[in-house]
Amino acid sequence: GLGLVVDWEGHFVNKFLDDHHAFSPVLAFPDSLEVPWTGTSKGGTKTLKKIIARRDPIDDFQGKVDVKGIPNKRGIVNFEIAYDNSYHTDPQPPSGVEFKNVSQATSYTVPLLPKEGQTFTIWVRVKDAFDNILVDRTHVTFDSTPPLAQEPHAKLNTPVPGVDFSSKFDLLATDDESGIAFVDWAFTRQNGTVIYNKTIPAERTTRQICDENLNNCRCTKTNECFWSNQTLVFSNCNMMVEKQSLATETITVTADVTNRAGNVVTKTIKQADLMQLNGTEQYYPPQNIRVTSSSASSVTLTWNFPPSCFSRQKLWAEVEGTGTRRLVHKDAEQADLTGLQPGTEYTVYMITEYDGGETSDKAAFVITTANSDTTGNLIAGIVGGVLVAVLVAVAVVFALWKKGKVFQGPGTINSGLNKMSSGIDNVYERGRSFKRTVRRKSSYVDQDDIYMYGEMTFNTKQSWQKDASALILLEQMKEGKFAAIFKAELRGRGSHDPVIAKMGKPGFSEEDSMKMMAKINFMATQLDDHPNVIKFLGAVTDNPGWGPVLITEFCQAGQMDQWLDRHRNDVTEQVMENLFRFALGVVKGMDYLTSKKIIHC
Repeated sequence: GLGLVVDWEGHFVNKFLDDHHAFSPVLAFPDSLEVPWTGTSKGGTKTLKKIIARRDPIDDFQGKVDVKGIPNKRGIVNFEIAYDNSYHTDPQPPSGVEFKNVSQATSYTVPLLPKEGQTFTIWVRVKDAFDNILVDRTHVTFDSTPPLAQEPHAKLNTPVPGVDFSSKFDLLATDDESGIAFVDWAFTRQNGTVIYNKTIPAERTTRQICDENLNNCRCTKTNECFWSNQTLVFSNCNMMVEKQSLATETITVTADVTNRAGNVVTKTIKQADLMQLNGTEQYYPPQNIRVTSSSASSVTLTWNFPPSCFSRQKLWAEVEGTGTRRLVHKDAEQADLTGLQPGTEYTVYMITEYDGGETSDKAAFVITTANSDTTGNLIAGIVGGVLVAVLVAVAVVFALWKKGKVFQGPGTINSGLNKMSSGIDNVYERGRSFKRTVRRKSSYVDQDDIYMYGEMTFNTKQSWQKDASALILLEQMKEGKFAAIFKAELRGRGSHDPVIAKMGKPGFSEEDSMKMMAKINFMATQLDDHPNVIKFLGAVTDNPGWGPVLITEFCQAGQMDQWLDRHRNDVTEQVMENLFRFALGVVKGMDYLTSKKIIHC
């Protein structure tokens, strides 16, 4: 006959009793332990047996729990069930509804004759051997009908924060018996290919809020309330097809609405003319193009990529009037334009190439290089004189060239290097002589500064002093004479870019620690930020196992010698341009260090 099967297997448990097997029986020793034993004793040979009492006086046969144990289900010794053919919110059955003892059964068939939409309340009461009692309650609504739903309504190109090229589908669905559970959405092409699917759970609310919004909310008899409007927010990119099919393709949008009884109703809508959707045929160039640095012969540009439904394949930078069209990495957000004329205005075009060879419009940006005399005055001001700047810059470039880091290239580069090589030995020797003179005449004494800065103390915690917990060591990169260098992450600085952590090697001495502390205190108190000097980010001084740890910025582009090795057989005009820019940067940085009474030889 008809009936409702209620099952509570594993739902109730006294965890302590169950974990400790408190009600399990204590087993008797098996007979296999009563084995004969033959040994030699005074007067002959004897055969003995172990004597195991079958009812030893110390065995526990008293009280509720003894060696025989107590039958139970996960610590529960008794179950009772009660039910009523109406909806109740009370934790206990109302007067007149009695519990029925089902012993240790974990299921029961309630002899009900349900009607469509009728709700029943069921209570189960459990008890353990110590008479602890717990009652739990559930409701059952009989629902054999599907939900009520209307056709989806499209709201195309509707802005939604956080979703690029966003659109919506709204669908009204209600179910007064069991309520809406979820809606399965799917986008299907004409050839049957599903190109997008997503499950959206029904959004619930409270009875009070629902009573205030009766036009857009429904509650079941069990006071479970649901908003009627079921919304799918999606990106137009989810409807993307190949470009040649945009004008002819029709997407079938399917919404399978499921209620909490598992009944389903399906609603569909056809979406044609995909070209009206934002993003489906837009091919955007880079945006927010800007100059981050410039000189008389070069400009560094930075930009951002707008959202797109297409994958970038190539990126071009084109300088009008020069015939220069440079291929930039498709994901790069910065590029150097070199070989430009001083004091000249240029129009730069950025073009993005997407899947299928489609290209964006040109994004135009006007740049102007610096005047050559401005650059000369800048150099003169930095190094204290034009002559010193030129000598140092030339010495740096040609010292690298003599060491084999830069090879002679073809054409004019080769010719220029050969012409200048005749004087390089004299320049290099004058540089060495200058350094020897500095060593002899300088009043700087290394040990004095070590003790002065190494023993420097502060009355309060400084902003550059970081907690050890904020520094995460990622990998060791190098090891020097007395220090190890790690790639690390510094939390709490608003950036996830890696940093460099320099600390004493394992077993570092007190002198090593003082040297590191001197470096830290000097950089913290004497140096300011300079674009051509490695930036000091802080230090950890509260971890005895590490010792003082110096934290600086991490040079993302790598080491100079590695860059030289990569270009040693490809010395183009751009490479030489970069070399002179590097040399100028070295001059600027060295001049700043000199102003701080630092000599680097």
